[in-house]
Amino acid sequence: MSKKAVEENGGMNLGEIGMIRNILMGEQISKYEQRFIDLQEEINSLKGSLLKEIEHNKNRSDSALDRIEEKAQKRLSKMEANMLDGNKKIEEKINQALSENRAQLGEMLIQLGQKLMSS
Repeated sequence: MSKKAVEENGGMNLGEIGMIRNILMGEQISKYEQRFIDLQEEINSLKGSLLKEIEHNKNRSDSALDRIEEKAQKRLSKMEANMLDGNKKIEEKINQALSENRAQLGEMLIQLGQKLMSS
């Protein structure tokens, strides 16, 4: 260390200042360092637990969504089948009504023809 730096520090070099600091506050610094280490370990432990819980909840959510999707697909399939069945019934009724109307129209035309021939 330069002579000027030693004079600015009151005649002590940095090594001596560090030694005095360790003598006066060494025990407290060690306690704080241990406390920081303990807190870091606790944080790491909590982080691990939290990550496990998040993964567990994600898996549960995925399973629940899969079940919901399966139920929705079954309901949609049922609705589609019911709709197709309803359409088929309506088509049958329309065809039956058309047949009946054609038959009635045919009878009316025959009657009209007979009236025209008899008049």
